[in-house]
Amino acid sequence: MFFSGKKPNDAEIREALKNGATVIDVRTKEEFDSGNLAGSINIPHDLISSGINKRCIPQDKTIVVYCKAGGRAGMAKETLEKLGYKVYNAGGYSDICKLAV
Repeated sequence: MFFSGKKPNDAEIREALKNGATVIDVRTKEEFDSGNLAGSINIPHDLISSGINKRCIPQDKTIVVYCKAGGRAGMAKETLEKLGYKVYNAGGYSDICKLAV
């Protein structure tokens, strides 16, 4: 997995998922349509600022982001944190699938 910043703790991500975190797939629409985590929403990483505003997700809501390998999720995480959100980068699609079990 590739991560921007500190590698997240899997237990923290599992807990966030269990507690109803908003899960955002930051891959392209085509990648999202080819397979995604059930219940996740698609906001491509390069549209994360405007996309999060359009979805009206409150800033006190924990967010878990993922992409293909973790790089785009890392960029989205940094952007969302600057906007005041608590965000976990779960890495890639295969990684979050293992954590969401």
